[in-house]
Order: sequence, then C-alpha cells, then structure tokens
Amino acid sequence: MEPKKVKMQINIAGEVIMLKGVAEDRQESVRRAESYVNGVFADWRAIFKKHTTQYILAMMTYQIASKFLDLCDDLDEANAELQRLDSEIGQTLASS
Repeated sequence: MEPKKVKMQINIAGEVIMLKGVAEDRQESVRRAESYVNGVFADWRAIFKKHTTQYILAMMTYQIASKFLDLCDDLDEANAELQRLDSEIGQTLASS
C-alpha cells in the first residue's frame, strides 16, 4: 500500500515553499532538511555579511551538491565492492 501523501509548507531563508505529495512518513526528514539548510544559511549569513542572500544560497547550493555527489561516488564504490565480494563468495561456494 502506498503511503498517504500530504502537503507541507517549509521556509528556507525566508522563502515559503509549498511541497505537495510528501509521503506522510517523510515529514520528519523534510523538517530535518529544512532545519539543516536554515542553520547553514544563518551561519553563513553571519560570516558573509556583505554578500547577498542569493549569493549565499548559491554558495550553499554548490557545497551541498558537491557533498551529495561525493556521497554518490562513495556509494558507487561500496556497491562495486559488494558485487565483487558477492561474486568471490559465489565462486568459492561453487568450487567447494
């Protein structure tokens, strides 16, 4: 059974965003993401006082995207290693 979908309103750096079709069991994750982004924004706003909100959000977007892509690469490497180990185990069991 597909989880119930709900509408949520979040606030990122003072911008209200309406989210539609959020799985009910993902609401806490959405709130954690909202809190994380706003925390980073507040920290960077305090550090980069002369920069515009748009500039700070652009820097944050790059940093978050860069970290996400690094995690994707790490996941790909872990999956490749798991496949290698699975194959090795299969060969060992087949030759026993």
